[in-house]
Amino acid sequence: MEQNEKISIKAKGINSGYNIKSNGLVDVKIEFDATQLVKLLGILQLAGNEFVAFAKLDGDKVKLGKFNFYGMNIDRDGDAKITLRSAVEDVNLAVVDALYGQQEAIMFAFIMA
Repeated sequence: MEQNEKISIKAKGINSGYNIKSNGLVDVKIEFDATQLVKLLGILQLAGNEFVAFAKLDGDKVKLGKFNFYGMNIDRDGDAKITLRSAVEDVNLAVVDALYGQQEAIMFAFIMA
């Protein structure tokens, strides 16, 4: 991948939680239904690269932080769950916490520049 190439992926999903490990790493999990799968597969392009994650919360675009792609699981119905990993100091935990418990799907954007 070229250094100046910009990749942007947008998909609607639901925050399914996060955890902070004792070594200072944060895992954020986001669930997407099968209708978003084609859009979401583009996130595989970000593997091995740091990117910035955003979400639309109450109509405002908010920055979740800088992350690395950690993993993706796709079930037999086509629903997917991705895991993003980052150091705790690179994550806006207040925003991630505010997303937890949202019952409706919100737009997420993953951008690498």
